[in-house]
Amino acid sequence: MLSKLPEDPRRKFIWAEISYFSMWWDELEEEDKEKVKRLLRNNQLEIVTGGWVMNDEANSHWVSIVHQLTEGHQWLQENLNYTPLSHWSIDPFGLSLTQPALLKEIGLQNMLIQRVHYSVKKQLALTKQLEFRWRQLWVSETITVV
Repeated sequence: MLSKLPEDPRRKFIWAEISYFSMWWDELEEEDKEKVKRLLRNNQLEIVTGGWVMNDEANSHWVSIVHQLTEGHQWLQENLNYTPLSHWSIDPFGLSLTQPALLKEIGLQNMLIQRVHYSVKKQLALTKQLEFRWRQLWVSETITVV
């Protein structure tokens, strides 16, 4: 990442879990840490969700979700002065109503979800609604889902 991304400003990289990122970060020389910060500023590196881990979205208790998001976001602020704007949900074992509501509360603006039943995805594609606003019945604001 540190050698190839700077070669071409069109190159992008997305990282999700801060627990692994922090282990990698701890091994970097100061010069490489500055490269990481520069990649973030140039929008070539994007950290999505920013949780300590990518939690199970269907069955986790909301307190556990908030705890791991808090831990990851605190690390990002302390080490990179960075706040994620988007959520990456590439491999959850289902979706819940709680996850998008919590993500909206912490300031995330966009959400990418992957595991949707093929018939639902097909219908959304046919009606050109793959990008939509996820609205909770108990929350007035929405989050954009792609």
